[in-house]
Amino acid sequence: MLDFGETALWANTRSPAGAMWSRSMLRLGEGDVEGAWDDLAACERMAGLMAKAPDLIGKLMAAGIHQGTMEGMRGMIEHGELPAGMLREMDALLKEQKPWPKGGEIVPQSDRYMFLTNVSIYAKGLQEAWDTSGNGLKEQYQAAGMRLPDWNRAMRLGNQMYDMLQADETRMSAQQRAEHRRVIGARIGEMTAFYETSKPGWKADLTVDNTWLMPRVGEKQDAYSDRIGTVVAIMVSEKPEGPRRSFDRCNEWTAWTRVAAALLRYRQDRGGYPADLKALVPGYLAALPEANAERPMRYETAAKGFVLTNESTATTQKGSAKWGFTIRRER
Repeated sequence: MLDFGETALWANTRSPAGAMWSRSMLRLGEGDVEGAWDDLAACERMAGLMAKAPDLIGKLMAAGIHQGTMEGMRGMIEHGELPAGMLREMDALLKEQKPWPKGGEIVPQSDRYMFLTNVSIYAKGLQEAWDTSGNGLKEQYQAAGMRLPDWNRAMRLGNQMYDMLQADETRMSAQQRAEHRRVIGARIGEMTAFYETSKPGWKADLTVDNTWLMPRVGEKQDAYSDRIGTVVAIMVSEKPEGPRRSFDRCNEWTAWTRVAAALLRYRQDRGGYPADLKALVPGYLAALPEANAERPMRYETAAKGFVLTNESTATTQKGSAKWGFTIRRER
């Protein structure tokens, strides 16, 4: 089961980060660019430390802080007059940030351990209840012609799911990656639907909330073991789509914030913005960010400023929504 105490501990780090975001924007509005940068740099260092967490929850909390920091840096680039030294420091800090997880890295090995730990907890609980006389558990199984779950079978089922989630997508072609994600989505969807029909509880003791642990009428032994493995696997896992979008956004925003900072440095050195982003290489950047085929970045210069954007509008169940990233400087 998820350790909500640990989750709350990670969540508490967002309060000081939020306070520093707010203060940095207040300072920027008051013209205190140095103070605004000090707060944002502290937030980004906090995100970098939290990103080293071994579990997915810690990494997602770090991603939230990082995205807030990127919003702050965007505000500074759009509205502030930033000294050359600060821009170099901003670039160095973002360059120092390790890339956010991709593909199989999104589901850390610790999440697999969490699954295996929970299987062992339920196995121990059922065995102890089985060995305790007077509770009627053994008689209930015997009346159904069943035994306790085959825990090895249950663990194999969960491990197969984690093997799929942790496959190295960096070694796949775009077509192979798309097919891999389709297969994962279908499998997770199938397992989640099965999980929801089981209506598992969250109590460790064998109360009515844990009736899902019991065999069902007409259920075969192997099907019973598979059901238990499925429920525990989904109970402790995160669907990869949400974290993948969050981490992809972090990588994208980091890369293009560095480009925007490089544009300001170019202007300070040469009196204007370049006609093409390629002019930033190699003097200000080693290379431009990898193009996003779904949302290619557009760069436009104006009389006094520039626009970097790959925003697009998508239709969702809740209406239309904007996706992407935009920095618009009008000076």
